[in-house]
Amino acid sequence: AFLDEEHEGPREVDQKDNNNYALGKMESHNIVIVVLPDREYGTAVAATRARDMLHSFPNILIRRM
Repeated sequence: AFLDEEHEGPREVDQKDNNNYALGKMESHNIVIVVLPDREYGTAVAATRARDMLHSFPNILIRRM
């Protein structure tokens, strides 16, 4: 519901990356959202997921948690 447009998931991700993603667009910006698994929460988990995302999406310029 946050995305103006949804894209298919990534074709492949780095072997070090176990994240699930939602991809799409907000206005003119391409967006990558990490989907946390059930029962996983907290800043440490989010930081680990953000680090793993950089293996598959090294060109991301802005990250928000």
